[in-house]
Amino acid sequence: MKKGFAWGLLGVFLLAAVLAAFPAAAAAKSGTTGDCTWTLDGGVLTISGNGEMKDYRNDPRPWETDIGKITKVIIEDGVTRISSRAFAAFGNLASVTIPDSVTGIDDWAFGGCSGLTSVTIPDSVMYIGVRAFSECTGLTSITIPNSVTSIGDSAFYYCTGLTSITFPNSVTSIGVDAFAYCPNVTVYCPENSYAASYAQEIGIACSYIIEPTNAPTDPTTQPATDPSAAPTDPTQGGGPTNAGGGSKWWIPATAGILVAGAIVIVVLLKKK
Repeated sequence: MKKGFAWGLLGVFLLAAVLAAFPAAAAAKSGTTGDCTWTLDGGVLTISGNGEMKDYRNDPRPWETDIGKITKVIIEDGVTRISSRAFAAFGNLASVTIPDSVTGIDDWAFGGCSGLTSVTIPDSVMYIGVRAFSECTGLTSITIPNSVTSIGDSAFYYCTGLTSITFPNSVTSIGVDAFAYCPNVTVYCPENSYAASYAQEIGIACSYIIEPTNAPTDPTTQPATDPSAAPTDPTQGGGPTNAGGGSKWWIPATAGILVAGAIVIVVLLKKK
């Protein structure tokens, strides 16, 4: 009787060890946002569909409670506008994909994404809104495509790690404090461009380039290699810098303890 009980207890220990070592994955979440749909699977938020996302200027976002977990945003082809506050304060966001279908980046779209170190703005975007990338302290370099005509107030405000921003001739409007508190930034632009006049007016370092006419990239007109990204700002974003990252140690530890318990039971059974 006692021996049967012991064998049963051994089975429970082994099953618990297996479950602890391989925890069940969290179920993906999904819903709609304007003309599009969204899916959150692990730390990846994907926006898909045809048309505009919902504006979240005054409304909570459906992924609000998970922003500290999101490390990657994928916007699929067909989405035409990144709405206000869509991804603001994603403190752990490290990667974003923006397709050629996007024509506008609205106010505060990526504001406070302190972990974002680079972003590629496609040449379909025509405007960058107010504070669209403000307080993205990890950004080091930005290239504005020749489709953009206007950049809103404080668009890159307090991007303290920003060292270079390249402008084309197409930009004809740059808002107030667009580069305020970017102490090390240098503007790269054509000599007679609006951006050159703006940089001179507010006293930002400026280096003239020859804008390519055909090729999308020209290594002779690009700024020097960017320095390593500035440290992220812990006061910004939607959660701890390593949100959820330090809680996984217990998985192997728990499994190990359970396996050890099972070994002890086997030894006792052999003695009997």
